[in-house]
Amino acid sequence: MKVRYFPLVFCSLLLIGGCSDNHSPEKKPDERNTESASKMSTDSSRFRVEPGQFAERFNRCMEKLSQRFRIEDVPKVKVGPNQDTFQSNSTHQITIIGTIDKKSGYVVNAMLVARGNDEQGMENIIVHATGMAAGYEPEIIPVQAKKDISRLVAAYNPHKDEPISMVYKGLKLTYGMQADMGLSHFSVRPAE
Repeated sequence: MKVRYFPLVFCSLLLIGGCSDNHSPEKKPDERNTESASKMSTDSSRFRVEPGQFAERFNRCMEKLSQRFRIEDVPKVKVGPNQDTFQSNSTHQITIIGTIDKKSGYVVNAMLVARGNDEQGMENIIVHATGMAAGYEPEIIPVQAKKDISRLVAAYNPHKDEPISMVYKGLKLTYGMQADMGLSHFSVRPAE
């Protein structure tokens, strides 16, 4: 069976573009840079995490949850024009993509894109989302975070076709689906 990843990667990049802090058409570029720099300086230092640290924290969370998933290929960073990125495929159905601020080197946003919405696929999404939250905030209790993230995913209404969000431990967690493409997406970033 031949697997084609192009639509998954293409959709991932489109979704990341929509979640990026740098996307703000109503502001001039110099205003965006000043605003993001001031936000970063007021952020709690606990959310200033480099890609390697993010991967280590994710992997520790997976161990605590007795899961086999790992981010193995970070910090292989791909340089981009506005933000750098890293990507990890811990399964053939789940891709984690992180955007990295070019100046600070910190992870700005982490997102997963997944195919499959059966029971096992949804469980894998929730487990990965828990690991991503732990990537930012290592002090979370994985079992409790997994329960809270499960409630967020369960509250999603596919008929509204709008992502659902919550603030959790200073992080903004967002879940949504693109049912026509058979994709789910989950993003984690510091709450504003």
